[in-house]
Amino acid sequence: MSDSDSWLTNPKWIKFDGMNTVSSSSSRSSSSRGGGNSNTSIAVVVALVVAAAAVDVVTLIEVVVVVVVLVVVGVVVVTAVVVIVVTAVVVIVVIVVVVIVVVVVVVVVIILVTAAVVVIVVVIVVVVAIKEEQVVVIVVVVVVAVVVIVAVVLVVVAAALLVPSQCRNYCNDNQNSCGDNTITISTYTCTKNDRTSSDFCSGTCNIRIEIQ
Repeated sequence: MSDSDSWLTNPKWIKFDGMNTVSSSSSRSSSSRGGGNSNTSIAVVVALVVAAAAVDVVTLIEVVVVVVVLVVVGVVVVTAVVVIVVTAVVVIVVIVVVVIVVVVVVVVVIILVTAAVVVIVVVIVVVVAIKEEQVVVIVVVVVVAVVVIVAVVLVVVAAALLVPSQCRNYCNDNQNSCGDNTITISTYTCTKNDRTSSDFCSGTCNIRIEIQ
């Protein structure tokens, strides 16, 4: 091995001294040893190492955290917008197309809630009456509870059946009552177009509020 090929006399390493770099180049032509690609790779690695060393580790972590947070927030916002839009579309479809189903669900919920409240009250009263051996109180409470539940069922069902009918009749009998000042009552719409049509009332019933 000649002196020209010695690492000591012809160094090709890069020494790191803190943030500074010191490089030694070969006195021989890189082409003569086929080292062009090797030198390029070393230069790229050095550039990357220097760039990484120039950035504070804490700052780098903060940047990564900020990027991750921004991505997560973006995903959440997009998801929220999609959910809101889909929910709005579903609600509109339900209101327009399946109004009867909604009415039935509301009726059932009202009846169930009322029945649950009545049953809870009855259970409490019956337990107290049993401890006090008040048989008459138990009978009266049970009868009253049954009457209340039946009455609520009848009233709610009647309202669900009669309101649309009355709304339809109002629309048919008061064709000139439609206007901008309206409120939605049920499943029929009072329109100002084609008043002679048999389908005068459809959709939701908007009855005008007369302000005296």
